[in-house]
Amino acid sequence: MLTGHAVGETVAVAGLYAAVGHGWVLASVVAIHLAFLVGSLGGYYVTGLLSAPVETIVLAGVGGVLLVAGATGFGSAIRRRRLEVPPNPRSEP
Repeated sequence: MLTGHAVGETVAVAGLYAAVGHGWVLASVVAIHLAFLVGSLGGYYVTGLLSAPVETIVLAGVGGVLLVAGATGFGSAIRRRRLEVPPNPRSEP
């Protein structure tokens, strides 16, 4: 799951910086992977310090925040795409 997310994030960010230059693409990809590494190791060790019920609540809360953030971003992208699509001039009489 984490690997799939890392691949998707890498492709998305690399696509954003592709027009700027290859150096920016490389730097952004390395930064993303370092952030994933630090976040996963930090999460692993922090959850190891918590009791099972508290760990469950924390992970559910983080999962809920990520779900809402993803759904909000997806909905925003869909709305933005609808606004950017020009009307078909042939559809009007």
